[in-house]
Amino acid sequence: MTEPRVQPLVGTTALVTGGGRGIGQAIALRLAQSGARVVIAARSADQLEATAARVRQEGGVVLSVVADVTNVRDVTRLMEAADEFGPVDLLVNNAASAHTSGPLWQSDPDHWWQDLRGLLENPFRCLHAVLPGMLTRHRGAIINIASEAGAGPSPLLPAYSVGKTALIRLTEVLALQLHGTGVSTFAVNPGFVHTAMVEHAAQDRWAGSQFREWIEQGHAVPPERAANLVGELATGAWDGLSGCYVSVGDDLSALLRRRGDTEGLRTLRLRR
Repeated sequence: MTEPRVQPLVGTTALVTGGGRGIGQAIALRLAQSGARVVIAARSADQLEATAARVRQEGGVVLSVVADVTNVRDVTRLMEAADEFGPVDLLVNNAASAHTSGPLWQSDPDHWWQDLRGLLENPFRCLHAVLPGMLTRHRGAIINIASEAGAGPSPLLPAYSVGKTALIRLTEVLALQLHGTGVSTFAVNPGFVHTAMVEHAAQDRWAGSQFREWIEQGHAVPPERAANLVGELATGAWDGLSGCYVSVGDDLSALLRRRGDTEGLRTLRLRR
């Protein structure tokens, strides 16, 4: 990952969920390079320590907290630990999971709702915890890691697709409620990143063949692309796009120029 020439996030505190590996790890590294004090949370202590070691090796400041962000007590403990670095200025909701595949009528309902809980309750609990402080300070940003599977229907991992769609809509609704407060929010599509979750999907009975084909055809993009986009959005320079669904590779300047054209912005719309 190329180190930024400037450090626009010096003096800020960033919290990254799912920060132990993959996209979350890349985001944590990028934010630390930009000068932020980074708090990373995940369920695996070993993965968190590996990320923390990389951040420190590059001269960054990091705090790792083992936490399951579906658990309200863990979220409370996480926020208390983050206070060591000061109030959270940037929340990156990256933690997610996807285990349910195949036809809806053949799925285990409990597993379905477990997936949806992880995709929607995780970010809700975290943003619910940090927003009051952001609103008091009149500044802050919440970045939700979404997916192309949420922008359009995906039959391969249906619970994941539905959950990510809900997360994109949540971002839009939140942006409307936050208008004029100094707090922004974005839904970021990181692209097809070859993460552990993708590797798991590649072995799945229903979705495996398609995921293996995408991997073999070289469709995967490096997680650093999503990390760089998050780093850009975190600077505040693109707050005019608050509420938008933004993908890696998007021209942010072009999107900002079109902000007056609501049909032109990347918002979630039903497809006929």
